[in-house]
Amino acid sequence: MPTVISRSTYLEINSVPLATPAWRITDLSKLYGLAVSGEDRRIPSMVGARAYRRWVASRVVGLPLLVHGARTHEDVVNADIWAGLDANIDYLMTNVILPPSSATYPAVWHRAGGNLSADVHVEGFEPEAWGHGWTRFTLELSIPAGRFT
Repeated sequence: MPTVISRSTYLEINSVPLATPAWRITDLSKLYGLAVSGEDRRIPSMVGARAYRRWVASRVVGLPLLVHGARTHEDVVNADIWAGLDANIDYLMTNVILPPSSATYPAVWHRAGGNLSADVHVEGFEPEAWGHGWTRFTLELSIPAGRFT
């Protein structure tokens, strides 16, 4: 069965959509941010500083990811929500979280105004809270290019 995508705006990493009945990123707003590197330099005997060019810098963002155990990513009901939660986390661990054989994973940010892409590293997958058949994680992504384009 194919994966069911539950939202029109979502992030996809390594061809795995992160908006399904089994898991979803609850806030993508940090993907809009940007970091720059570079600085102005003070020159002795001059007033102020000399302006130098800035560059888009690599950055790390933390995205809230909610994983449910009641359903699979194919929208099939799990008989045991705890076993389903383990299976869903294992699926994400294998296909998204563990380091790839290549340097990065391809990522696509599906947006209403058009898709953007970037290569990403998964830097962390930390649990924050849990309830009856669900766990909330922070998915930390490093974006070497600094942004999706």
